[in-house]
Amino acid sequence: MKIPEQTSDYLFKLTPDADNGWLGIQLRSLSSFATLVALIAIASAACTSNSSPPSRPLTAEEQHGREVFQASCAICHNAYKKEPLQGPPLVAIFQKKELPSGLPATDDHVRDTILTGRRNMPAFKAVLDERQLNELLAYLHTL
Repeated sequence: MKIPEQTSDYLFKLTPDADNGWLGIQLRSLSSFATLVALIAIASAACTSNSSPPSRPLTAEEQHGREVFQASCAICHNAYKKEPLQGPPLVAIFQKKELPSGLPATDDHVRDTILTGRRNMPAFKAVLDERQLNELLAYLHTL
């Protein structure tokens, strides 16, 4: 890709950085900066609409559930991205009609899946106590 040396008609242009190989952005004016910031904000909002943490602060129970998720579930399940890892993503898990297994997305079915496992998912009955399980379910409802 050839980057023009000099152009008078631009809001911003990419410039090579010989030191580290990165491209820099050269702005023509302060309004160019404002335009660039606005474009980045719009693109960022579009890209993260379904892949970001909840906008409200988590309750203490939900935060504890998030910690349980990070310790026990995050290695196999994405909480905020739709891409699967070892297991299916859990984004909006309770806002869907069905779980990936085809069962209705209810607390009872999710609880049962966590406790007894399913296909490649191990059972967590001996790992999580009742309090941790309730906290985890509360957190899953925030996704």
